[in-house]
Amino acid sequence: MLGGENLKTMRKNSQFLLLTSLLLICGCAKKPIQVKIPPSAPRRGQKIVFDSNKVGKLDLFSIYPGGSKTTNLTPHAGSLNLQPAWDSYGKKIYFTSNFKGTLNIFEMNSDGKGLQQITDLKGENYSPSVSPDGTKLAFISTQSGAPELYLANSDGSKPFLLIKGKSAHPAFSPNGKMIAFVSLKKGHGRPAFIDVSGKNLLVSHLRVVPDGGPAWSPNSRSIAFIAKSKGVYKLETMHPGKRGVREILSSALPIGSPSFSPGGKHLCYMGYVKKSFYNQHWKIFVVKRDGKNSRQITFGRSDDRDPIWFHR
Repeated sequence: MLGGENLKTMRKNSQFLLLTSLLLICGCAKKPIQVKIPPSAPRRGQKIVFDSNKVGKLDLFSIYPGGSKTTNLTPHAGSLNLQPAWDSYGKKIYFTSNFKGTLNIFEMNSDGKGLQQITDLKGENYSPSVSPDGTKLAFISTQSGAPELYLANSDGSKPFLLIKGKSAHPAFSPNGKMIAFVSLKKGHGRPAFIDVSGKNLLVSHLRVVPDGGPAWSPNSRSIAFIAKSKGVYKLETMHPGKRGVREILSSALPIGSPSFSPGGKHLCYMGYVKKSFYNQHWKIFVVKRDGKNSRQITFGRSDDRDPIWFHR
């Protein structure tokens, strides 16, 4: 029989040999190992929610990042259910719906139950984003005639105009201090940032596609968005308040709606797939943040759009 000290020595030696082998295989570990999420084994707790017309009307669906187990979350809601947004706890989903006529923001449990209307302003109310503490709701409203950025309590009470001027796609920062959005004041999209108090507006010089983000990284340090230059669509990231961008991928066909994975190592986005003249559809893709291993996770003759990633 081996004594306790001998067992400890053997374990240390085995761990050292295993680590050495991994370093040799990975090229001396110059880069961190990126683990691809296999379609047959999605990580527990991760889900992507998107809207799709696969059942004849526009509904919200959930899917695992590997592409398995698609579930319809709004079979009994209106004919238009789109633009989903998770709360920070993964218990609620806010989205845009015409369930009661005009487009308004609704809330439901993550399993599709407990549907209730949140906004009730004049005009159309859409594109929700929930603050990390779950107390505030940012959204776009046409109450004044133009699409403008509003802020309200998460139950829809006490809504007020946060900033005048045409805006689109608000997104709370993970620390809850800022809201990123697309400013449309000058006829084209520009990334913009504003404090939740309505102060310290910052509009970037960059031009972006109006429905191409923005999406915050989990650490609040960067924003992902879609730009278009010379007919090419680009998924890029930028740092708020700083010049310069980092390209993740480019496409000759339209792409949009990026969303970071919880760890920030992957993004999901919608991409246009053109197989033939009669088979052209939006589909959901997942890609590593370094632009590698982009893969399609939804299929069929439907348009799948507006993906958002959540991990509890």
